Amino acid sequence: MIFLLKQRSPLYLKKTMKNLKILHRNIFALLRVTIYSQNINVSNFKAVCEEIYLFLLDHYPWVSITPTVHKFLAHTLSIHRSEDNHGLKIFSEEGLEQAHKQIRRFSEYLSQKSDTLLEMKDIFSQIYVIV
Repeated sequence: MIFLLKQRSPLYLKKTMKNLKILHRNIFALLRVTIYSQNINVSNFKAVCEEIYLFLLDHYPWVSITPTVHKFLAHTLSIHRSEDNHGLKIFSEEGLEQAHKQIRRFSEYLSQKSDTLLEMKDIFSQIYVIV
């Protein structure tokens, strides 16, 4: 890819860099809005999603849009609407990461290491505060 870009004219490279900056800025904005916890303007969100999708199709018709990008651009809006137009911070993985951190601590410091079953029992006891 870099070899092909080096063979292009400086004007083409300048235009390509400009397009990539626009694409990067818009996708970054969508990602920031998606993790926002407050109410969002879904009509603006939809417009930006459509703009990015059309931008990709117009400027890079040879690019195959991955399923992940398609799901994000085409289907995130319906999730926002189902969440009463709020951002998706409630679906953040921060809580899950914290839970894994706690489980590792329980496993390391508060469980028996002699048997896997006993270790799991101790971890569950700590998680659910079972005596």
